[in-house]
Amino acid sequence: MAKKQILLYGSIFVVGAVAAVAITSLLVNIWERKHEASQYPFRVVEVAKDELDPAVWGKNFPHQYVFIHANQRKLWQDALRRLSAVQ
Repeated sequence: MAKKQILLYGSIFVVGAVAAVAITSLLVNIWERKHEASQYPFRVVEVAKDELDPAVWGKNFPHQYVFIHANQRKLWQDALRRLSAVQ
C-alpha cells in the first residue's frame, strides 16, 4: 500500500512539474511576442509622425506603398468611369 502511495504522489508531482514548465514556457513565449510587437520595424529612413507623403512612408514600408498605389489607381479609375457614365 505504501509503495502505491509513493508511486501515486510521484506521478502527481511529475505531472505537476510538466504542467508548470509548459505554462511557464507559454507565458514566456507570449511575453516575447508582445515585446516584439511593441518594437518598430526596421527603419530605412526616419519618418516624422505628421508626415503625409506616401513616398516617404514607402521607403520603410515598400509592400504597403505598392498596395496604396494600386488602391489609389483603382479608385481613380472607378471615379473616372462613373464620371464618364454620368455625362
